[in-house]
Amino acid sequence: LSKDEIETFKKLGKKATHEEIENCLRQVLLDRFRAYKKNGLAGIKPYARSKKEFSAGEELKNQILHGPILKKRSPTFYKYALDYPNNKPERAEESFF
Repeated sequence: LSKDEIETFKKLGKKATHEEIENCLRQVLLDRFRAYKKNGLAGIKPYARSKKEFSAGEELKNQILHGPILKKRSPTFYKYALDYPNNKPERAEESFF
C-alpha cells in the first residue's frame, strides 16, 4: 500500500467492521486500476516500506527496458508496454479481470 492508502485504512479506526475494511480495499484496488488504465506504469503508486518507498511501476519499467528478449522478439509490444495506454497496436485487445 502507498502512504495515503495506509492512512485511508487507519482512518477507518480500530472498530471498523469487516465490511468497511473490504469496501476500503475494494476502493483502493479500483483506484489503482483506474490510475494504471489512465497513466500506465507511471500511474502505479509507490508502496510504502519501513524506510523508503518502492515504485513497482519504475521496477517494471526497468525490467522492460533492460530485458533483451521482449525488445528483440516483439518490438511493438515492447513499445506498447512502456507507453501504455498510448500507442496501442492495431488489433490489440485488452482484458482485465
